[in-house]
Amino acid sequence: APGLIERLSPTGYESVKRVASVLATEDPQKAITLTANSIQTIDNLLARFEPDQVVDIYNIGYELANTNAQLGLKFILVADQLAAHNDIEKFFIVSTMAQKIAAISHAAAKAYLGVASALFTRIEIDALLKLVDEVIPIAVKSWETASRLFVKSPDLIDRVGLSGLMTVAEFAAFLAPKDHSAAVLLLDKACRILDELKKIDGVELLPDIF
Repeated sequence: APGLIERLSPTGYESVKRVASVLATEDPQKAITLTANSIQTIDNLLARFEPDQVVDIYNIGYELANTNAQLGLKFILVADQLAAHNDIEKFFIVSTMAQKIAAISHAAAKAYLGVASALFTRIEIDALLKLVDEVIPIAVKSWETASRLFVKSPDLIDRVGLSGLMTVAEFAAFLAPKDHSAAVLLLDKACRILDELKKIDGVELLPDIF
């Protein structure tokens, strides 16, 4: 506690404590994980943001934790990654999108939080919003497919860009209600398929394959 108060003031300490309390209600281990990482996380955040902004980040984590404890913990644990973008607004954007996804699937929202920073390095915010809007209907049919699509998104973008990712997403959306296992398998193999297509200059065939 003294270390947190020194860094964030008593008010900031209470913000961290609130998050830990919500996590402890569901799973004490989650609260322990948060607390064990708090000093390092806060120091990393303070290297880029003002103390009141760091408190804002923990307040966002508290809001997410009230939706689902795993989401609140995941948000705080990936805060270091998001901080690398040097834009406090991105934390609010990520939280808003996560809440939107969580209304359908907590698992898909957690998967999204895990790749949000990686996606910010690859696509603009408008494109990210478009991706989220594409994945949410998939989550309605299959949370497994939606979660895997988020996890694979950065690698797919690296290979075929946003438009190619959307093509793969459309086919996954087609498969999901029929056989979610097949849709997940497709996403697991998609990068390897694309790598093979590149070897024969066949990436332009992507719309015909998927």
